[in-house]
Parts: sequence; structure tokens; C-alpha cells
Amino acid sequence: IASVGINYEHAESACLFGDGAVAWVIERTPEHEYSEILFSQMETYSSGAETCKIEAGGSKYHPRNNTKFDEKTNTLRPLFFMDGRRVFKQASTVAPDFFARVQKESGFDLLKDIQLFIPHQASKSGMEIVRRKLEIPDEKFMNILSNHGNMISVSIPLALSYAVEEGRVKRGDKIM
Repeated sequence: IASVGINYEHAESACLFGDGAVAWVIERTPEHEYSEILFSQMETYSSGAETCKIEAGGSKYHPRNNTKFDEKTNTLRPLFFMDGRRVFKQASTVAPDFFARVQKESGFDLLKDIQLFIPHQASKSGMEIVRRKLEIPDEKFMNILSNHGNMISVSIPLALSYAVEEGRVKRGDKIM
């Protein structure tokens, strides 16, 4: 639930985030009809920690309680804070190298072997820059941002759900 921690006075983040939930039912299938994870790679770039954060959360430190104005960031703390330009700059800088490592280590030619790319639905401009830098054709790039906003951890599973419903992926396809 992103809306709980959004500072609605900070237009850059207030207009972008949405609430959402996704549930998947996983079940056994016949042996000849299976899906699997063929490769996995995750990275965190701690140098960007100050550019996108919320300093409270959970049930003990609710983000709406005890907020105070921070003159340095011009925001209410501990509500969500994002410096979108810096987040975008870092993401567009690290993405090409990340994808190059994934391609090398997975053994897949990402443009030939992957039927659909389903990125985190972060921002329209960010997704488009990454798509163009990586030369991913528009038809192989899942984008639900305009209808749902950035739903944080829900964005990828919801986009995958839409891809399945719309027939953009089928059993046996490789997706990233």
C-alpha cells in the first residue's frame, strides 16, 4: 500500500505511485508441461539509498505518525522521499551493464531468446530509456504503468498476469 507513506505535497512521487495486490496460485502440472526459473540475478546499488527512501514503516513506526518538516529535503519526514532525477540517472547508468552480465552469465541472447521483457514499472521515461538503450522492440516490452502507476513490489507480478491474460506469453516462452 504505497499511498500510506506518500507525501502528497511532493508531486514528483505523489503522481506516480499506486496501491495494488497480486496473488498467484502455484500448482503441480503434468511432467511434460512445466515452467521453471532458468536464471536469476539480483543486484542492489547502495550508492542510491539516499535518493529513494522511507524512514519509517510497519506497525510500530507508521509513516503518518510523528512527521516533521525536513528543511534539507523540503519534505515531511518520515514520509516517502524520492529524488527522481538521481534515481533515473543511476538506473539508466547501471542497467546496460547489468543486462550485459545477465546475457553473458545466463547464456541467453536476450533479444533473440526472450519473448517478453517485464520490467519493474518504475516510471514511463525510465522504462523507455532502458528499452531503447537495450534495443528491445516495443512489442517485446510489457508496460502497464499508464493504467496502474508504480505499485512497487506488485508491478512485475501484475504485469505478468496481464501478459498471460492478453496472450503475450505462452507456456514455454522465455520471459525476463
